[in-house]
Formats: sequence, structure tokens, C-alpha cells
Amino acid sequence: MKPYNQAIILVLITNLLVTLPMATKAFAQTAILSTQNKAADIKWIKRGRALVEYPLCYQLWQCRSESSLQNQEKDVPVLPVGTWGLCENYLTIQGGAPKCLSCNALVPEADCF
Repeated sequence: MKPYNQAIILVLITNLLVTLPMATKAFAQTAILSTQNKAADIKWIKRGRALVEYPLCYQLWQCRSESSLQNQEKDVPVLPVGTWGLCENYLTIQGGAPKCLSCNALVPEADCF
């Protein structure tokens, strides 16, 4: 192999060793920012009315993407999740059959993305 070919190969390898870590770091930062943007755009939203067996209630939640570009919500392919809660008015004394005014079920703890 001629000396100038060896020099070119050495320069190319050195250049690759210098630029590869920078490219990898830039790619990783882009992936992190993309995940953060998706996480900010996707959240749990109540799916329908809660199932009530006074004083308990069960609320289904659906993972939704609120895209500001399309101005419409899209379902994210995640199964709905249900959480148990208490009726808002479970401590008040009611005459007749008790009725649940609203369900205080907490948002699921699972990540939604």
C-alpha cells in the first residue's frame, strides 16, 4: 500500500473516531427531546361515565394524544385503564336512595405513551 493511501486511511479513521461520538450524542438528545414532547402531548382522559355502586365508583381512562397541529384528539394504542374512587358526596347525609354526584377516581399511575 502506498504511503499516501495509508495517510488518507489514517485521517478517515481519525475523523470517524472524532465525529461518531458527537453524532451518537446528538441522536440521543434528539430521542430524549422527542420522548419529552410526546409525553407532554399525551395524557389520560376519562372515558365515559363512571360505574357507580354507591359510595364507590370505577372510572375508565383512555390514553389520548392532544395534537395541536390537527386540533383533534387521537387514541393512542394503549388499552383503557380503570381506577376505583369514592363518590364526591359520600359523607353527606341524603334522604332516600343515595346518588353519586361525581366520581373522585385518581388518574392512573401508569405512563401514558
